Amino acid sequence: FPHVSERYDLEGIQIVRQEVLEMNPDIAHNLTEIRRLTFRKMLEQCNYEPDESSVLLEQYLNLRHDVEFFLDVMPTLKSLSRRYKLMTITNGNADIERLGISHFFQGHISAGTFGILKPEIAT
Repeated sequence: FPHVSERYDLEGIQIVRQEVLEMNPDIAHNLTEIRRLTFRKMLEQCNYEPDESSVLLEQYLNLRHDVEFFLDVMPTLKSLSRRYKLMTITNGNADIERLGISHFFQGHISAGTFGILKPEIAT
């Protein structure tokens, strides 16, 4: 999608993302869907097929989870998980299964599946 990268710098992407958030306040907790809708809008504005946003999202998620842990991360998680029940909590789309570390954790809570951002401001 060369026209997208030609048209949008970081600031431009942030502007589109903000527009998507303003149009969809009910899904502000679902950062994965916000990202997909942002991709969709950018593709559409560059005369690409908007449904390709799912392809871009999958590529993003693959890159998002292609991480190299510091050398002490795995031994530390192993040690901690033997002594404590560990959980992860995220607003984003980090997936401990995809990262290959789910066996260290008792569970995972994400804003997207729970339905609210952290911290949720009490009303």
